[in-house]
Amino acid sequence: MNITTPDGQCDYIFNDWPTFAAYAYSGFQKYGRGILAIECSLTEATDDIKYWHEAAAQEAGVGEQVASYDPEQEILVVFIFPDDNQFARFCPDNLEFAPPLMAAQAPDADELWQDAE
Repeated sequence: MNITTPDGQCDYIFNDWPTFAAYAYSGFQKYGRGILAIECSLTEATDDIKYWHEAAAQEAGVGEQVASYDPEQEILVVFIFPDDNQFARFCPDNLEFAPPLMAAQAPDADELWQDAE
């Protein structure tokens, strides 16, 4: 899946929304406001996902977005390409898929963030 475009990024996140929403919300619960950072090759995402909060989000230039998003309804993602970072905000149309509800269905999601930045 080519994730270099907004449409490709949207498809990538919403194809596995429950997982990404659960990870993002569990990161929020454990560390506070933050953003999922997904390492990418030139056109595809890798399996390397981190949760950037506070200083790491500021350093990445997304501190303002992190300070203003609603973690109860949306997630923030930065796609880290070899030569560029692309920021995106995702919010489901249906509140049945809100991040807290997805996290409640994935109780082991918080185990992912042993070394958040």
